[in-house]
Amino acid sequence: MKLKNNIILIFNALILFCFCTLSLVSNDKGVYFEATAFSSDSLGFPRIDVAVAVNYSALKFESVDNIYLSKYSSRITIKDSNDAIVAESKQSRQLKANSLYDSQGGNANFDYFFKSFILQPGNYKVKLNIIDDFTNNDYEINRKVSLLDFDKFDFSMSGTLLVSSIEQTQNGFNITPYLSDNIAPVINSLFTVIEIYNNVKNPLNQIDNDTINFIYVLYNQDRKIITKSDIIQKIIPKGKSAAYFLIKPIKGLKQNENYILRTYALRDGADTISFSNYIIAASERSIEYKRQLGGVSLENIDLAIDQTFYAASSDDMKYMRSGIDEDDKLDRFIQFWKSFDPSPNTERNEAFDLYFKRIELANERYKFSGGEGWRSDQGAASIVYGMPVTVERSNPDYMGRVYERWNYQNGRSLIFLDRNGFGDYRLVQPAYISDKFVFE
Repeated sequence: MKLKNNIILIFNALILFCFCTLSLVSNDKGVYFEATAFSSDSLGFPRIDVAVAVNYSALKFESVDNIYLSKYSSRITIKDSNDAIVAESKQSRQLKANSLYDSQGGNANFDYFFKSFILQPGNYKVKLNIIDDFTNNDYEINRKVSLLDFDKFDFSMSGTLLVSSIEQTQNGFNITPYLSDNIAPVINSLFTVIEIYNNVKNPLNQIDNDTINFIYVLYNQDRKIITKSDIIQKIIPKGKSAAYFLIKPIKGLKQNENYILRTYALRDGADTISFSNYIIAASERSIEYKRQLGGVSLENIDLAIDQTFYAASSDDMKYMRSGIDEDDKLDRFIQFWKSFDPSPNTERNEAFDLYFKRIELANERYKFSGGEGWRSDQGAASIVYGMPVTVERSNPDYMGRVYERWNYQNGRSLIFLDRNGFGDYRLVQPAYISDKFVFE
């Protein structure tokens, strides 16, 4: 999903960087957040640049005269290592959509804003809260950012910004920032951009050679090296500039695992084996690997396959479950749901979205003594057929039994019986649901 024709100036560098687009990975919340450390024009005071994007689908819209309106509040809070608040920014925002489809994020619409904070060097916690005024839902995301006194060093590097594309123009470069830690969707076309500070304030202590060696290394959660690049040579001018790095496709990443991507600037003589003894400066950021379907990360592929029961045949279920590992199961799962996709040329899979929204609703409403709501008879009916138009409920009979009749617009009628009065309704007419979920 991309936001076009809007510009945010985020680097205070000799090269002009224009945020002409934002590249986003959907998540369960629909809120995207980046906080990156940079040098500032204030001597001894670096800055944190915060970029935020909020998908319309994360918010509730209310219809007023055929216009859909939404309101939300944002709060960015920055705390130091003593947990004291050192900076805060609050604002209220109002959005307008021209149709119900747009208000639900159908056209990948989102609201974005940017804020910069100049602070003393130190370690900080940056917290974003997005509060929907209509539902009071509070989406919270946290980041940890370390700020150096960049002016003290003869050579230093900013935080690492993930970028999904770079385009050179007459005025500099247009970059598409990637506002997510999850690199799975862009693993074959991922760049990083790092601002370089080469003797910005101290011209007397210059590095002799402006040709600097770099290497990037990917570490897993145990700090073991997963992959590293070859030595990358770049000509770095004196002053403030930026370096781009194309991250080669990485093999062997594990679903739902977290990693550290670290870029090192090296002295002459370093190689891929002994680079640790030649480090001049370093920059890092956390990343994660979560393959997605329809913009939704799949935290538990085995559960997701089980929950597909109401849409899949027994052969489909057997095929998905028999994958040799999580990635293979995920490949088969995605392949299955692609066959349902009514708009295969778009990122969004409406059939998948609808089905798993019904799963979520069933878990909220129809949890029963035997387990999760999606496994209940009423949960099954709501997933396969959707919610009924009307529900008729009887009074308890002399044995305490209660009946519910679900009526649908097409004339379908389902009868459920609660035998003990505890809300554990079982389907009695028809005897069972033989239909499968169909996207309409």
